[in-house]
Amino acid sequence: MLQQEVGTGRLTLGEFSDRSAAAYAARTVGDLDELTADLPAAEARRHLTRTQVLVAIAVLVAVIGIVMLAVFASGLAGPATGMMNQMMPAGAGGMMGR
Repeated sequence: MLQQEVGTGRLTLGEFSDRSAAAYAARTVGDLDELTADLPAAEARRHLTRTQVLVAIAVLVAVIGIVMLAVFASGLAGPATGMMNQMMPAGAGGMMGR
């Protein structure tokens, strides 16, 4: 990424040299983030990562919902709801008693 920024003129060769040396000496991802925090590509990359996480969460929630619908629609949940009805006192109400 630093090489790209030299190509666009955002970094001089001296800045590139300093940041490259610091990148090789970095011990954490945070150290690396500090070297690129002021560059536009770093900001775009952070937003992309957040978007990817949100999409992954949405897909996970959708898959869980589809699996739950499939389980209840196929009747696999029947034995579990029957067992719950036996455990609940008479007249306790709730969704299991319906």
